Amino acid sequence: MKRSFDTAGISSCLRLDSKAAQAEARQSAADRHRRPGRASRLYLAAAGVGHLGLVDFDVVDFSNLQRQVTFATGDVGKHKTEAAKARLSGLNPTIEIETFETRLTSENALELFRISTSLWTARIISPLVSW
Repeated sequence: MKRSFDTAGISSCLRLDSKAAQAEARQSAADRHRRPGRASRLYLAAAGVGHLGLVDFDVVDFSNLQRQVTFATGDVGKHKTEAAKARLSGLNPTIEIETFETRLTSENALELFRISTSLWTARIISPLVSW
């Protein structure tokens, strides 16, 4: 006896899953364009940039590793800023990295920039002034 089953329901579900996956991929791409700092920090460190400021409030989570190329499984549970600092220092041992374990908001962005810039400027000017 040959059994048959309705494939219309299965293909309908597959189309819905495919559409949901496409929508999720579009959203993920939009998120990447809004936050370009994830991969660019690797390129900047490797290119020899002398100073970077890293701002993040979160810890590395295993579920995010597939899209956060800065981190590895050994970083799970660590603060993202400290794990990123270690990774970037491995690419460029002479880089100076300031870390800020806070959420970047429109309210604190200017202050964080000022702090990072003044720390970097003090390191450059300080040796020159002591002459």
